Amino acid sequence: MLVITLSLIFVFLSVATASAAELKFPLRANYFLGEIKDDQAFLTDISRYDLLILTPAQIKSHATSIKKIRTLHPGIIILAYVPSQSYNLQYWKSDPVFKNFNNIPDSVWIRDPLGHTIVDSFQVQWANLNTEWNTLLLDFIKKQILTLDIDGIFFDMVSHNISWLNGGYLDFNGDRKKDDPKVIDALWLERTTDLLKKANQDLSTKYIVVNGSSDAQFQKYINGRMFETFPTPWEGDGSWSTVMNRARSGNTVNRHPRLLIFNGNSENTGVRNNYGKFRHGFVSALLQDAYFSYDFGDRDHSQLWWYDEYSTDLGTALGTAVPHNNTIATNLPYGPGVWTREFQNGIALVNTTGQNQRIDLGGEYEKLHGTQDPQVNDGSIVSETQINKDDGLILLRTFSSLNDTLFTNGDFVRFFRTDGSRVRNGFFAFEDTYKGGDQIAHVDLDNNGKRDLIVVAKNKITIMRDDGQLFAKLYPYTAGYPGKIRLAFGDMTGDGNLEIVVAPAEGYPLPVQVYTRFGDILYDNWFPFGKTYSGGYSLGILAPREAESGKVVIGSGTGRDTVVRLYDTNFTLFKEWFAYEKFFKGGVNVAVGDLDSDGKEEIVVGAGVGKKPLIKVFDSTGALKYGEFEAYKALGTPGIDVRVMDVDFDGRKEIVGMSESF
Repeated sequence: MLVITLSLIFVFLSVATASAAELKFPLRANYFLGEIKDDQAFLTDISRYDLLILTPAQIKSHATSIKKIRTLHPGIIILAYVPSQSYNLQYWKSDPVFKNFNNIPDSVWIRDPLGHTIVDSFQVQWANLNTEWNTLLLDFIKKQILTLDIDGIFFDMVSHNISWLNGGYLDFNGDRKKDDPKVIDALWLERTTDLLKKANQDLSTKYIVVNGSSDAQFQKYINGRMFETFPTPWEGDGSWSTVMNRARSGNTVNRHPRLLIFNGNSENTGVRNNYGKFRHGFVSALLQDAYFSYDFGDRDHSQLWWYDEYSTDLGTALGTAVPHNNTIATNLPYGPGVWTREFQNGIALVNTTGQNQRIDLGGEYEKLHGTQDPQVNDGSIVSETQINKDDGLILLRTFSSLNDTLFTNGDFVRFFRTDGSRVRNGFFAFEDTYKGGDQIAHVDLDNNGKRDLIVVAKNKITIMRDDGQLFAKLYPYTAGYPGKIRLAFGDMTGDGNLEIVVAPAEGYPLPVQVYTRFGDILYDNWFPFGKTYSGGYSLGILAPREAESGKVVIGSGTGRDTVVRLYDTNFTLFKEWFAYEKFFKGGVNVAVGDLDSDGKEEIVVGAGVGKKPLIKVFDSTGALKYGEFEAYKALGTPGIDVRVMDVDFDGRKEIVGMSESF
């Protein structure tokens, strides 16, 4: 086993290409040639991918489902599968789309010296790519396929030579003699290039992608290619280095927008849990801005296999791929070694040395909390780690602060799924710029894609723009108010901008108030539990959805029944329920967020002081949605404060439990 050191200087690598800088990783593809189902479960699963390759028949027959997929995943890329050089005798005569590919003359078929057409064991009849075939095929695509709801064409079986077909027993010129392999290979390259050149000229579509060959003559006419069965065994010598270098070189000259796909698979075994093999291909794709798919093999592309790493949002790339011992990002040729790439939220490493490697990371990272391969993705904090040969690894950056939620400086934070299982390791959230006990939120208040800043220091609220300019400075209950402030933010009106709800602490019979980010009062003198109530509040905001207006969520404080209330934007009571037993009067902490990516926000509650740190999740009607769980084993009854945020960058929010001590 070798020991390798990674330098932290990777953070300062040269900036990635402009196109890469716009991408959010990972890029997930599915080479799906099976049947599209119209049920919601299937559509939800398949829409998780960022790129789909589908047959024209399925796209046409399930047009409504395609629209639903696009609704579920705006921006998804859909390519239509088209063989470039053959006709399927078994299926196409009854195919909803290819049945219209007819009146094909005999002059387009490849023949052997005996005059027989070439039909393989899959009942695929091979065309010779002469001018007639190319014209017929492209005309058919324009009339029958580009009219479908697609973003481009995926040409399969694109090759730069043909002498391998039928053992080389081929007759292209019709002289009833076996052709010279060099002659027909040159002719085939010329005709394939002509097909792609004309496709580039004649097909009004965003993407033209091929599968089969990386020949240099093709590259300027296409957006990119798929490397099937990665690392593609027929690509040169089939080595990882060769495939990666050809992927890089071809992509530099492809037409824009460039699109690269790596397809790893089980090599037709159906063994989906070879996680090291999956990670090897997955991380390799990350190195080269490639979409990655993983399925059964070249005999069956119809799986919806999903992996833990797919769910991790790495964010944008911070540089290009580099070998472990390189401190300057240059376009070094890929070769055997440990290669790495830095991302906004983590780091990706792949080991192609043929030996297990021990890596010094040069700092602390956190492994994924995986469910599929817990021996590798065990959630541990590491400064060095082992990467097995022909394997890859995703590591998340550790952090000491939080984004997109309000936290108390110095609190210990824990992260949970809805079943109570741990998502990431807990830590003390602390920012040196502020005092312990200050409340801090880094959140985009004005919907410009940049995080602004809210700081609550005792009785004062300071709201800063992302550029450091002041939005507002508030003393909601005057500068003489001695208590603390409870605060929540959210989009009540649906305009994309966040409102801020403020409430007094326990012991003060003061109103709840609603502000804009500029400090303007939208609603004041609101006493949800009456003007004499002084038990304090917990706050949240439910965003508007469909025909429903936004809601203010109020959790009661101490000294009264522990209830959760929902108020509409007119501050009229909409819904109320007990969070815990009616006799418990220790208060309830509330938080709001979509925990299961169903488009509906849940209400998370944490018990107040006087109970164990118990957490529940309700839907907006007050129905308990998931089972109650205890955040940690506490000696006393400290209760627990709660928040909601995406902590593992998987696009789905998790429950955050906050307490003053570990």
